Amino acid sequence: MKEIRKTALLALIALVASVGMTLPSRAQDYITYALVDMQYILTNIPQYKEATEQLQETAKGYTAEVKKLQDQAGTLYADYRKQMGSLSADQRASREKQIVEVENRAAELQQKYFGPKGEMAKLQEQRIKPIQDKVYEAIKLYSRKYGVYMVLDRASGMGTIVYADPAADISNDILKILGISVK
Repeated sequence: MKEIRKTALLALIALVASVGMTLPSRAQDYITYALVDMQYILTNIPQYKEATEQLQETAKGYTAEVKKLQDQAGTLYADYRKQMGSLSADQRASREKQIVEVENRAAELQQKYFGPKGEMAKLQEQRIKPIQDKVYEAIKLYSRKYGVYMVLDRASGMGTIVYADPAADISNDILKILGISVK
């Protein structure tokens, strides 16, 4: 079994080597890549920091508003549980309806603020996306200028890079194109 694995591995290495030698030199010139750390780039852009802080503050306010309704529903429910034995069937039904209404308002508010088309998503689209678009354009400009075929984001969890030479990281160059100096 080990002999078969060794033979297969040697065959694969020979195939890769022969393909690499048969590629025209021009094709080899275009197979270049670079790495960026988008998180590093974005956190070094003052407008991004400011927009992120504004979004966090807005989210805190929205969260407090939703929590207030949730707490109100919790209080109503706790009171209902304490008094349940002394309430008539109509009173219990009325209280249950009131609790459900407050819970539904909290859920609606949560969706309004934090849902996929909610206020936070709209604010992020308005404040963060233009900055991301500028970074993308800077990366595209750099790639065309220096013949980079592919740029990978080493900070994202979308792919794993086992080894990357730090010399391939163009993050500081992108910040320079954006007119941001890094210490």
